Amino acid sequence: MDLEVFVVPNCARCRRLKELLRAAGLAYVERDAAASLSDLRRLRRLSGGAAVPVLALGQESWPALTIEQAGAAVAELRRRLDGPS
Repeated sequence: MDLEVFVVPNCARCRRLKELLRAAGLAYVERDAAASLSDLRRLRRLSGGAAVPVLALGQESWPALTIEQAGAAVAELRRRLDGPS
């Protein structure tokens, strides 16, 4: 199951989320909601809207993250993907 990041160009919050994911060592698939109608449709199904950035893992999503929420979401994903210690 791929971690997906829904973004649009020139989005500061999108850039910051991608930086946080890279720093946490989390691989992701970038989905450009402005360039791909299919990505925009998936974004809307997952989040109920078109605001970005949105993180998605399977059918679970973290929609329209602020910079603070992005940090918390990345930390939660890192814990989940690392599993029990």
